[in-house]
Amino acid sequence: MKDLADRVVGLVVAAFMGYLFVAVVGLSAIVLIAGVGYISGAPSFSVGLGPVPVMTYWRDGASWGFNSGWGLTAVSPIGAVVGLVLAIRRGMPGDRSAAQ
Repeated sequence: MKDLADRVVGLVVAAFMGYLFVAVVGLSAIVLIAGVGYISGAPSFSVGLGPVPVMTYWRDGASWGFNSGWGLTAVSPIGAVVGLVLAIRRGMPGDRSAAQ
């Protein structure tokens, strides 16, 4: 039973790390792109992955800002799936027979 629990915990950790990786990289890219937009003086622009909106940036005389679109929320679970697939392909986490 402990082996099963170790495997499940290993898979959950792999999925969480994949999700977190995609979310952190995506948010970092959004902040970087917004910073470049602010420095360059762009009035407004949108960034997306195909038809999926990732971020919108705007700037007028009084203020500026950006927001992340639903694309980041939609893309992050793909990171969890990739994390699971990689964990399974490398050998089940917590599997002691694979290490021998």
